[in-house]
Amino acid sequence: RALEHDPTRPAHEAPVDLYLWTGRRDQALDVAERALERDPRSPYAHADVARVLQLMNRCDEALTHLDQVARGNRPTRTAETRALCHAQAGRWNEAIAAARAAITPSDSSSVSLLAWLLHRAGNSNQAAPLRQVVVDRVRRGRASAVDLALLDAGARDFDAAARRVQEAVDARSFVMAAGVDFVMLTGPVFQELHRRPAFIEARKRLGYP
Repeated sequence: RALEHDPTRPAHEAPVDLYLWTGRRDQALDVAERALERDPRSPYAHADVARVLQLMNRCDEALTHLDQVARGNRPTRTAETRALCHAQAGRWNEAIAAARAAITPSDSSSVSLLAWLLHRAGNSNQAAPLRQVVVDRVRRGRASAVDLALLDAGARDFDAAARRVQEAVDARSFVMAAGVDFVMLTGPVFQELHRRPAFIEARKRLGYP
């Protein structure tokens, strides 16, 4: 209903997030694409279409949408989506550059994503100090256990990562905390995590199919 009145960010982003949180990617894409039809120049609509396409393993299309967003008017999620798309294709240098470009002093999720990328690219020495930054932010309530799960996944300790996700879901500690969105971990680049029983259980508790 909100989308019928205003296709800008406040109107369409909430239903997109809701559908993604409940595993309904087709519906999320439909909402984002309808917003884009109403305002083809909306950076938020392009960013949300790209985000959903990345989760659906359609990164060529996602990157096309991201390339249409003006550099000075890019929502925060565009860099995250671009980094994940490059990671899915094994383009680690491009993924790391995209994640670095997104980092701000108050943003935990970009730091966690960068640490994960550095681990996966084999640069564990560079990832180590970032991990400590994330741990400190979790301790102060500025990030959640989902951020720590991402770091464990980067170190290829998928059982530990899955347990952290399950703990975060049980405690709902990630709902209000800043940091990595649980939806990110449902993307195709995290397939090795998806097979862990604790992660499967966490998805069920959130209502995922």
